[in-house]
Amino acid sequence: CIERMVRASGRYTSLNHAIATVLVYDRERSMAEIARANPNDKRSIAEQINKFERIYAFWSVYLSQAGLARYLSQQHSIRALEILADRHESPESADEDGLIPFNFTSVLLIARLYQTGTIDKREIEQSLEKYGPSSAFASLIKVAIHLYSHFMPLSIQEKQWLSSKLGMPLRRIEMARRRSQAPTAEGADD
Repeated sequence: CIERMVRASGRYTSLNHAIATVLVYDRERSMAEIARANPNDKRSIAEQINKFERIYAFWSVYLSQAGLARYLSQQHSIRALEILADRHESPESADEDGLIPFNFTSVLLIARLYQTGTIDKREIEQSLEKYGPSSAFASLIKVAIHLYSHFMPLSIQEKQWLSSKLGMPLRRIEMARRRSQAPTAEGADD
């Protein structure tokens, strides 16, 4: 069941990539829509659509992975994800370009984050060694941890380690937490 859920998450991501591809092929109409949506943007239309496509593709991956990981943060799900990651994401499963899949690994890492509430340094280091510090996996984990830090407290040691290991500016992690705790305009009146 968990394998099917993670694979379905991958298909959802593929669907969103397909939509992004439609944007590429129907570029004229897409450009007109983006220009109308962003009238004050000083960049060229080509730069705007390129940014839009990259954001759309990336967030489709993040939303499917992180949303699923929250549901799979129970111990039995974590055990299943460990088995599936070992089975399907070894260096032997790399594609013709040498890229190793990380669907199960990324869901597992985020699920553990939600289960334990702490950063698993060893697991992040091993994953970065396996996939590379500039990989799509590293980008996904940076965003997951950044958003997680909006809602959950991280120790100063965890923040410093994340800053050095993932290249996340410490100030950005701090500001994420402060913004999430700032009183709203409605709360200020209370």
